[in-house]
Amino acid sequence: MKIGELATATETAIETIRFYEREGLLKAAARSQGNFRLYEIAHHERLQFIRYCRSLDMSLDEIRVLLGSRMSLRKLATRSMRCLRSTSSTSPNASRS
Repeated sequence: MKIGELATATETAIETIRFYEREGLLKAAARSQGNFRLYEIAHHERLQFIRYCRSLDMSLDEIRVLLGSRMSLRKLATRSMRCLRSTSSTSPNASRS
């Protein structure tokens, strides 16, 4: 989706979206051949999270910390799932019904 569509969907000013990109809170969007920003659903979800945090009067630095923690937790969960899958597939009890 283009920036105007993201702005409408999240009720966020276009300039605010650009500001969050410059501040590193939103990852830079891919660009079309016409140099339009192209946002994905992940941008939409992250922007909604940022707006929610701002509605709680959180500073940008506090949001940055939360976003960093969120990514760390996601990586940890992914690693844990991989470990569990590999353990269960190599376990002698894995093939028993």
